[in-house]
Amino acid sequence: MTTTANFEIEHVDPSQSGKETTINAAWTRIDDRLAELLVHNMASDADYVLNTGAAEHQNLLIRITDTGALLSTKRTIQFPANKGLYILHNLTAFDLDARVGGAGGAVTCGSATLNLIVSDGTDMLLGAGAGGAAAAGVPYDFTFFFSGIPPSASEAIRIPFTREITFPDGLPLSLGKAAVAATASTTFTFKRNGTSFGTANFAIAASTATFTMAGDEVFAAGDVFTVDTPTSDASLSNVGFALAGLRT
Repeated sequence: MTTTANFEIEHVDPSQSGKETTINAAWTRIDDRLAELLVHNMASDADYVLNTGAAEHQNLLIRITDTGALLSTKRTIQFPANKGLYILHNLTAFDLDARVGGAGGAVTCGSATLNLIVSDGTDMLLGAGAGGAAAAGVPYDFTFFFSGIPPSASEAIRIPFTREITFPDGLPLSLGKAAVAATASTTFTFKRNGTSFGTANFAIAASTATFTMAGDEVFAAGDVFTVDTPTSDASLSNVGFALAGLRT
């Protein structure tokens, strides 16, 4: 039988007999997702993947305990790629990361805290909680755009940051694109609070930028991002940037 995408409730087959069995199971699953409690006691000092065969992820409240005091550091509770709302109750002595799959963005739930978390099917997001926070490593894409030929000082970018963001060494995954390529080598210089930390260069005839940055650059809340715009090229136009950072 087919099922719903997230609660995995079986659809009723129009031709099946005993439809009440499927319908009753559906109501039970809905009841579990809206009100039921799962208690998982950590059995080893390791990450834990919720058992989808036992439908552990199909409970609203998931309480993690560690009665044997096995944990020695922060561990990950891994959820499947179902969209949905959860409450994670961390009764261990260490932080727990709630994560979708093995690579999605995580939410860190502090020891002895109760946290409302939301899965969008790719990343885990913090709804509310006591001691919860977006975990380090949550993607944060920072975008800006220059119009005209060429970008000029009058179009200076000046953007204050409202949260701590880290741009990793070398700006991997970042992109800079121009609608019209440069006729000369053209460099944009990125600054934090007036101090240069990286550049984006458009080579001759290039419409895609190459980034240079040594070491991580951390923006705290209140720091200001600015760009020194080039003046050496009269062709480069309609330039857009997406800097790939991480929430920290």
